[in-house]
Amino acid sequence: MELNDFIVTDHGLAVIDAGPDLLTELLEQYAALLRDSGYDLDSRLRPGRSRDEVVSLWAELGVTVPEEAVRLWAWHDGPVGGGFPGADQDSLDSAITRYQSEVKGLTDFAWHPDWIPVWGGHNIAMNVHGEIPVIRGEDGVYEWDGWDQRVQATSFCTVIAMGIYGRERGFYARNANGLPDASLANWPERMRITRLYGW
Repeated sequence: MELNDFIVTDHGLAVIDAGPDLLTELLEQYAALLRDSGYDLDSRLRPGRSRDEVVSLWAELGVTVPEEAVRLWAWHDGPVGGGFPGADQDSLDSAITRYQSEVKGLTDFAWHPDWIPVWGGHNIAMNVHGEIPVIRGEDGVYEWDGWDQRVQATSFCTVIAMGIYGRERGFYARNANGLPDASLANWPERMRITRLYGW
């Protein structure tokens, strides 16, 4: 990934050509980087879920999931025995459980029903409307006035591409707990606004 692959749009940072097909490619590229870093993804992540499972389980809750969510859970279905650095994907079941547990609505501090948790221990969510979904940190899915549209990303491709970009450039350093820390100072200005770097 190169810095020029990222653009700033009215809906937040985006990677060029974002969409389901690119997401599938980026997830495989990301997996290769993690394997090269010593992570055994096949033993640490559950196998992916079928399209029918992903679509039907969300449909039971009245949610039509975007194709990017289907591709994400088809890639893998979350970690075995808890998340680990660089692959903190929410399992389909845990995402659904979290979504069901939230008080949803369009009033202050209610979880907006158009958002589903997908990554980071439910800390990163995807909007279910639009051809290319918008991605936000958890604080952006509770209904309140004054949300800054720049503090989000367009497409989950952008989040994965940021992870690839940061890892290729050594922006992540392990802390005392073995978790990756990503110093804000390392990241290009256009990526800092998203608050999604370093996941």
